Amino acid sequence: IAERGFPLLNVEPDPELINRLVSESVSSPQLMQAICLQFCRDLGFESWQNEHTSVRLDPEQVGVLLRNTTALANCKTAFDIILTGPKPRGQERKTYNLKNGQSGDVYYVILKAIADSEPMLTLPYATLKDRIERLAPIDPPRGVGIIQALQQMGKAVIEKLGEDRVLEWDEEKEFLNIPDPYFLYYLRWSQW
Repeated sequence: IAERGFPLLNVEPDPELINRLVSESVSSPQLMQAICLQFCRDLGFESWQNEHTSVRLDPEQVGVLLRNTTALANCKTAFDIILTGPKPRGQERKTYNLKNGQSGDVYYVILKAIADSEPMLTLPYATLKDRIERLAPIDPPRGVGIIQALQQMGKAVIEKLGEDRVLEWDEEKEFLNIPDPYFLYYLRWSQW
């Protein structure tokens, strides 16, 4: 998409930037198109450029571009349903402190772990647990609590989102699947 589209505008983004955009789109052509569209909007490339234009963005500019693209990947309803989890019965949910100063319950920590590191549409439980322990190194959620939360997240998606399956917990294989690349993108780049 980038290799065909940008030459039509006489624009040449840095190959490293293109690789980053491809990685963030997790093989979704629609998401890659949305990111490239936002790139053009952010930089004012609305038509053919009279002069060949090479573009290099610093990490901060890349972050702004990726955050701006979340407007085209709005998954807030699904996010809110999953983040909220089921109504607590009895005692309040435990709050976990993350090393970046943020804090939240097990649902919050799991969503942060999904968003952390390399974008992956399928996360083995062991990888997810490692990410959780990296985010909350002092007192991370325990294995049983993580699995129960993943089960509840999967149940909420089925009950409240119907066909809009943004994530699925495969209990047998112990994999968390994210069939909707837009949801993963939203977790990674929206402000929450």
